[in-house]
Order: sequence, then structure tokens, then C-alpha cells
Amino acid sequence: MRSKISPDWPVWYNPLSPIGSATRYVMGLSPWFEWVGIYTIRRSGLKFRLAADIGSSQRGIKRNSVVVPINDKNGSPLGKICINSDPFIRKTKDQSLNEVNKVARELRDLWPE
Repeated sequence: MRSKISPDWPVWYNPLSPIGSATRYVMGLSPWFEWVGIYTIRRSGLKFRLAADIGSSQRGIKRNSVVVPINDKNGSPLGKICINSDPFIRKTKDQSLNEVNKVARELRDLWPE
């Protein structure tokens, strides 16, 4: 059965794998991102669990880590986007982080049940 495609969906969104497609998209936002992971909350214990990741989290250089929360419209946590990047960049990272925050908002609106 073919699923309907909505023109309102973000360009990165794949309804068969929303978290995986968001992870791949975020990784592609900057050549300086070495690892991207999206964690989801387990409601039973409010513990984060890694839902999807891409890249190498075991590089030998010191990394910058960035965490972008994904909250529902009431501010309750749904998950988080975590990024490890090369520490020698600044401007590119700042520009890319604006897009990562946008992805977090879009994921909130499309959050899988």
C-alpha cells in the first residue's frame, strides 16, 4: 500500500523512518559533524534511549558536544539530538545549529507515537 505524501512535510522527512531520516539529514548539515544521535524518552522511567545514530563517536581528537532538546508543545521532553563535532570550527557550527533547532521543532510536530 502506498502512503500519501504531504507537501507540508519537511524535505528530510520519511514517514517509514522519521527519526532515522532526521538523523541522516542532521549529519549532512555540516562536514564538521562527526557523530549525530537522536535519543527518545522511555515514558516508564523517563530515561533516554538511543533511537538512531550515524558517524563515528570514537574519534581520537577532542570533540565539542551539542545537545538540542526535542520537547512537546507543553515543554515536556520527547527526546534530544546530540552532536559531536570537530572542535576547531565555530561559524559553520553556529549556522548549522540553527537548522538543527528547526529539525527539532519539525520532529516535535511529526513525533512518532
